[in-house]
Amino acid sequence: MILTEIKNYKLKLWFYINGLGAVFALAFAILQVTTHHPQLGIIAFLCAGYFTTVVYFLRKKKQYLWRGR
Repeated sequence: MILTEIKNYKLKLWFYINGLGAVFALAFAILQVTTHHPQLGIIAFLCAGYFTTVVYFLRKKKQYLWRGR
């Protein structure tokens, strides 16, 4: 019972951290593209895509993207 609560808490924490990472990376990417730094904007868009993928796996599959230790 306690282990499932801990697992659910960890999933929620990862979900919120990666969700905020996606939002801030997307905002940073838009800022960089509008200030004429397209290379940095592309890298930030890739980071936002990664965070979004992690959020998808946390939401749908109920597991973290990488199962390392």
